[in-house]
Amino acid sequence: MVRWSQAARVHYEAQVLGRRDVDGEQGMALEIGFHAEERDEALNQDIIERITGAEKRWRKVLGAETEVGEFFGAPRWRRASDVWLDPDLSDDDAAFEIAARLIDYITAFEPYVADHKASAS
Repeated sequence: MVRWSQAARVHYEAQVLGRRDVDGEQGMALEIGFHAEERDEALNQDIIERITGAEKRWRKVLGAETEVGEFFGAPRWRRASDVWLDPDLSDDDAAFEIAARLIDYITAFEPYVADHKASAS
């Protein structure tokens, strides 16, 4: 059985990336969503498969813009996230929109992540 090692390696995050890492273009990207960054690629895949197994349910909350796959530049890690290209972070509502989207991810995915934590312990 693959074991869950550290909760901090499986988390929700909003982070700024170089757009070059996302689509090869100049500029900035904001990535918001879920990360599985365990050292063991098989564990990361298992975690993301639990989430994708419930895709019909969470797509109703998160929509079509959520991408699932390898993390940018770290192929053994997995992600399920939105990527906003060249966002205007100076907008007065930007922090609220980012926080609200992160809460959407937590609400949509935590039942499957928590289930994995319980089954792995």
